[in-house]
Amino acid sequence: MNEKHVTSLALSKRLKELGCKQESEYYIHFDKFQNCCVIRPLYQAIVPAPIVIPKNWYSTFLASELGEMLPMGYVTWHKTLTEWYCAESVYDDEPNSQQRNTMPEAMGQMLAYLIEHDLLKV
Repeated sequence: MNEKHVTSLALSKRLKELGCKQESEYYIHFDKFQNCCVIRPLYQAIVPAPIVIPKNWYSTFLASELGEMLPMGYVTWHKTLTEWYCAESVYDDEPNSQQRNTMPEAMGQMLAYLIEHDLLKV
């Protein structure tokens, strides 16, 4: 899984702390032996019955999963390959527009913003 397709470890941790569901197709964790972040599909995260996700693994969300979590009407667009925006409208000067270097990061940042400002309940 390419890191550009999912939220980063830092944002994934933050979304978990904000109460976002920990159900996704992929999970991310820091592997101290490899000294890097590792992204694994759900089937590699599950310890056989009962289903248990290790505590230090976090849901790392795809843009499609974040799109289902954001309220209707939010849009995501890009100006360049590394300049993605997420907002209620396509105007850059919108005060809450979130700009990041990948689509999932922009969408995840918007989700965090809405939760932190009590504009969305999880």
